[in-house]
Parts: sequence; C-alpha cells; structure tokens
Amino acid sequence: MAKTKTWWGKVTGEISKLRNQFQQSLGNFFVTGSASYSLDSTTVDYKLARELYDNTRDDYKLGGGFAATIINVKAGFKGVPSFSSVDEEAQETLNSFVEANRSKIYGTLVNSMRDGDAYVWITSSVVDNGLFPEQKKRIMYNVIPPERVETLLDPVTGDVITYKITTPMKWADSDGEKQCTITQFLTAGQVETQIEGDQPPNVQQGTVDTGLDYIPMVHFKNKGYNMQYGQSELEPIEPFLKAYHDVMLHAMQGSKMHSTPKLTFRLSDVESFLQVNMPDAYEQIKQGQSPSISLDGREIIFLQDDDESEFLEVTSAIGDATTLLKFIFYNIVDASETPEFVFGVHTPSSQASVTEQMPVLIRAIEAKRDHFSDAFDRLARIVLDLTANTE
Repeated sequence: MAKTKTWWGKVTGEISKLRNQFQQSLGNFFVTGSASYSLDSTTVDYKLARELYDNTRDDYKLGGGFAATIINVKAGFKGVPSFSSVDEEAQETLNSFVEANRSKIYGTLVNSMRDGDAYVWITSSVVDNGLFPEQKKRIMYNVIPPERVETLLDPVTGDVITYKITTPMKWADSDGEKQCTITQFLTAGQVETQIEGDQPPNVQQGTVDTGLDYIPMVHFKNKGYNMQYGQSELEPIEPFLKAYHDVMLHAMQGSKMHSTPKLTFRLSDVESFLQVNMPDAYEQIKQGQSPSISLDGREIIFLQDDDESEFLEVTSAIGDATTLLKFIFYNIVDASETPEFVFGVHTPSSQASVTEQMPVLIRAIEAKRDHFSDAFDRLARIVLDLTANTE
C-alpha cells in the first residue's frame, strides 16, 4: 500500500531543512485567532546552519565547504561600521566603543548572516577591579544566542515590545550539582527575572527598573523583511549543497570502484590454462570443489596461441558527474549572489572576468550595509544614552 502524505505535508509542501517548520509557542505570548494575515514566526534551524558553516554535518560534507566562504566574504567586505557624530564627545565615545568591541561586532555580522538572527543586549556594569582603572562604569556588549530569544511584536508598528530570554544554567557547589532555567522579560523600563529550579548564585528573582524608556536590545535580523525572525544566507543554497555532496560522493565511490584495472582472459581451453598457471585451483575443480583463484604473487601467465589477455579500464570513472557538478556549482553562485571567483575559481576559466563580476558583489555588499544600518544606528544611540546616564 502506498504511503500518503500527512495533512501537514499536503499543506506546506517541501520545506527547507534550514527552516523550523512549526510556529514558536512564545510561552505566554502565543495568541491564537483567525486573522487573515500574520507574520511568519518560524526561525532558522540554528544548529544545522552552524553545522553547514563549520562543515561538520556528515551528509553535507562534500558541499558544505561553500557555506563559510559565502558568509565570510560578505561579512568581511561589509566590515565593522564606523559611526559619525557632529558632537566630538559623542564621536569619541562611539570610537572607543567600536574599538573595544570590534571582534564582537564582526562576529555579530557573521552570526546574523549565518543564523538569520543575532541579538545584542547593551548593559552598563560597575567596574571594581584593576583591569579598567579609567572607568567607573563600563558599557557591555552582550551577545545573546538567538535560540534563547523570543519576541513579542506590537501588532500595529511591528516593533518589539518584549524580549523573552530563556537561559538554562548548571553549576556545582558543596551540596553537589544543581541546575535551573532563568527566564528574563525585557520591556521598556524594566527587566523581570523568573527562576525555575535551584537558586543560582548572583541572580535574583524579581523585577528591576532600568529607568529607560526603551529596551537596550538590538535585533540584527538578516533579510526576513516580512517575517518576525531573520533568514539565513544559507537557506537558498542548502538544497544545492546537499545535491553537490550527493553527486560528488557517488562519483568518488564510482571512481574508487572502477579506478583499479580488471584483468580479463579469453581462453580456448580453460582447464589447460588452470593446469598450467593455477594447479591448486585445477585440483579443486577435479575434486568437485569451488576453486579459489588468485593472481597474487604470479608475475608470469602462460597463454596458448588462441588465448587473449587484457586490462579493462574505465575511460572516465565519474562520467557525466563533472558536468552536473558544474551545473550545481553555478546554481550555488546564482542563489547566493556570490561571484564564482570568490570560491577560488581560476580566473581565465571563469565565464566572466573579475572586473565584470565585481559589480555584482559590490551591489550585494552595499545592500547588506543599507539593511543593517537601522540596527547599527539603534546600537549607537543606546551606547550614547547609557554612557550619558552612567557618568
């Protein structure tokens, strides 16, 4: 009996493996209803996206190497932003902040393009050690893993009105191993902390007033213009990475199987051939046994006048795989909006010169800079406000 698709499969059809299929519950935020339109609240499969980027997923290994190149080249060309202010003191504050957090900012760009989402929580903390004697308070750049964050949006403006951060925690003390789940609700003016499980050190349950009329969190959302969460740069090419892996794997397996030449014989008298060259096998046949035939250690084979011997070799072990791999490669190039020379293709063999392909990359980088400009603008304003409030 043929298997039938489930109702979910009929409704959704084929879904990218890099996109979680089910809507997030958002804890107490989830609201059901019969509205005709709502934002897509699915998220990227962060684990798979990171495995593709690190090329640690076995069933993508031979095609996953393209992923890191696509992300790193775009992040590298985009670079860490520089802020400009007419106020000299504000300019100095922003310059100092960028220099102190340059690696984290670059990592945020990589994470956002890889995972689709990156969250940065800007906080101010009291510095009471000798590492920063010039600072009484320090503005902290805190990177929050996207899988721990859920958002509640204003239904009219689409702005985030609450961030929910869920953090599992494990530690050990004199009483043994302990664990808990810390849930924080960030809203304008306060942070509410709930603890489920053991009481962790240095964390208190309750609500703390921040004195701010905004949430000091920045969501770096890649693409996803009409979605609640972002989209990974790897989503359009994930099927092609898998196809490239499969084709390459099959080609390599075929090459391994056929790369060793096979010795063949055309014999006029098999028994005479075996009696002369393989007497042990000949005796086994005479006794009615299955012969064990091996050419190991036999440097000379004697043939009769009508006998023939030759090696069979495959002209091309991978056959048409080369053409198919090139086709898949150019699909990766097109879908990722990344010129082929970025992947290390020899320029004379490219279909277009570097000069002709470079404008494509430049436009893609400019689009990325424009896309993230609002998030970086918000980041700079938060830094300046917290700096003014902590002086």
